[in-house]
Amino acid sequence: MARMWSFSFTYANGKQSPELIVPINTPVKINLVSLDVIHSLFIPAFRIKSDMIPGRQKEMWFLPKAEGKYDIFCAEYCGLQHSFMRSSVTVFTQEKFDEWYIDTTRVAAVATEAGPGGEGLAIMTSQGCFACHSPDGTRIIGPSYLNLFGEQQTVVRDGKDVVITVDEAYVNKAIFDPNSEIVKGYQRNLMQSYKGVLTNDDVAKIIEYLKTLSDAEPSQ
Repeated sequence: MARMWSFSFTYANGKQSPELIVPINTPVKINLVSLDVIHSLFIPAFRIKSDMIPGRQKEMWFLPKAEGKYDIFCAEYCGLQHSFMRSSVTVFTQEKFDEWYIDTTRVAAVATEAGPGGEGLAIMTSQGCFACHSPDGTRIIGPSYLNLFGEQQTVVRDGKDVVITVDEAYVNKAIFDPNSEIVKGYQRNLMQSYKGVLTNDDVAKIIEYLKTLSDAEPSQ
């Protein structure tokens, strides 16, 4: 799955990864889905490249014959952060792949190490949220998460400026209906809805993470 500006890979058992992990000497078929604009999945080492077009079902396949880690690039210009849209393919032995495939502890471990809000941080990292929104006050494509929760923002709603408070209801709307209210000064239609991608429980965990940033000091 591609979106501005990250790839993610979902396996048959529901496991998700920002990198593609595959077993050696096993044909790999990838269903290609774009959630926003045209992207292109390019794996130079395997000499394969295919556009990913919103609303169109496409597939690509390859046969990995050597262990190692290989680059993935987006080969179709897709916006301001296009050059940062990279990932990798790691080819494991079948035994090592099987261990990785059934291991469900990694995300939990990352969340635990991150402390309060760690589960939300892990979800946002896996979904590529930090490609557009910084946690430290840096302005990127979208508003920074620093000191965001609980603060007032001016948004454009139906063509009119409206002052709102960033609370649980606003975060839910921003994730599931992102273009209904756009923070003033930012561009419409860059973020697509996460309906069917994130659950209400996922959003609740994200909100807990955002709350941990509300007292942080801006970076210098």
